[in-house]
Amino acid sequence: MEQKQPKVLKIYFLTEMWERCGFYVIQSLLIFYLINTLHLSDKLSYGILGSITALSYSNTVIGGYISDRLIGHRVAVLLAALMLSVGYGSLSAVDNINMIILALSFITMGVGLLVPSVRCMVGLLYDANDERRHSGFTFCYIGVNTGIIIGETVAGGIQHHFGWHSVFLSSSIVLLFCFFTFWLGTRYFRITNSIVIISKNKWLFTIFILLGAIILGYYVIQRQTIASIFFFLVAFLCLIYVVYAAYKAQNFMRKRFVAFLLLMLISTLYWAMYFQMFFSMNLFVERIVDRNFLGITLLPTTFPAIEACTVIVAGPFFVWAWRWLPRRYPRFNPTVFMKFSLALLIQCLAFGLLFLGSLMQNVNGLINPEWFIPPYILIGVGELLLMPISLAMVGELLPSSIMGVMIGIFLISLALGGKLAGWFANITDIPEAIGANIFAVAHIYQHSFFLYFIFSIVIAVMSLFLVPLLKKLVKTTDSQ
Repeated sequence: MEQKQPKVLKIYFLTEMWERCGFYVIQSLLIFYLINTLHLSDKLSYGILGSITALSYSNTVIGGYISDRLIGHRVAVLLAALMLSVGYGSLSAVDNINMIILALSFITMGVGLLVPSVRCMVGLLYDANDERRHSGFTFCYIGVNTGIIIGETVAGGIQHHFGWHSVFLSSSIVLLFCFFTFWLGTRYFRITNSIVIISKNKWLFTIFILLGAIILGYYVIQRQTIASIFFFLVAFLCLIYVVYAAYKAQNFMRKRFVAFLLLMLISTLYWAMYFQMFFSMNLFVERIVDRNFLGITLLPTTFPAIEACTVIVAGPFFVWAWRWLPRRYPRFNPTVFMKFSLALLIQCLAFGLLFLGSLMQNVNGLINPEWFIPPYILIGVGELLLMPISLAMVGELLPSSIMGVMIGIFLISLALGGKLAGWFANITDIPEAIGANIFAVAHIYQHSFFLYFIFSIVIAVMSLFLVPLLKKLVKTTDSQ
């Protein structure tokens, strides 16, 4: 008889939905706020958004440590939701650039605390070999993308009609929904605060760490050279920690740590291309794509919302597939490593179509929006093959005692990918002298999309070549 998913999974679904709804207001709309309202250059705006994206995910290491060792996963989620509500509320109340950056730094720490905590709670619902694990994480990831759609479409409409302060205030209210959903839901299902016993000293240490991370983030966001040094220093320290953890582990587990690091590398390169949706592709849509469609003027955020819709629509199929294939056709059930490679191949195809679509200008220099629907759909399918599977993979490969920290470390791949995305996006920096020439602007984007396509081919081939090595490192006989 098929075992059902744990009922509390619905609460985690809703928690992640509300959190992503708030965060993707920043991820999707901030680039327009920086350029059109604060009048910053493309290059500086890419750098700031890249640093915010990177900080949000690099802070997951700190968040994972706090939830694992100091205050427990449940309390960490509740604290993070309140922090995020205050951060978004602060953005709605300030106009000074320094205060805006401080509020953004506060938000990045809130994200870093919430994300690994709730995802660790999902992982703890399953044993390492539970066949429901991939389906459970994929189900929660549908919740993530439901929140993304709300953040990109509803929030975009609020900004269009009521302005920036209203959209940031709406995000603050959404995070209060997140707080009460998680608080009431976990009380109803009697979810405890894991095995961590909270003390006064642990609370003081937690506050000290959070304040230190927020202050550091404030300076990192403003100074791009420091940001680059900081993020790669973080990556190096994480590498040291993983090597140390592997050294202390048994021999078979050491090989799994090596596999974990190789998957992190692949993931980093994947996200460097994926995040172009919110960097160069966002501005390309605003500047070059004809957004009048069937009598409706589409918002630039409509296209990333198509990607998120794909995840929601296709997600149930993957939830079913990862439960059905192991039982009925185990030989055709892809390993974790093959799922990563398939994600990269699909992303490669998406950027190939994006490049071809960018060539289809009309006499006015604009491009029909229909050319850009297939690439966003393909990116959504690729995301389903990588992100929820990667989170499930941490619990499968590594000890549960350090799961929160290791999820945080794996999310460093998103941090580095976000920073690399900002660097890649600089290829599309539009010189002021040609800003009014739509054909010259389009040519810069065409050249950039071609380079993205070539880079995607390289990392997809690299991933395929690594599959046999990764399988050998974990020496698994079941489907992972």
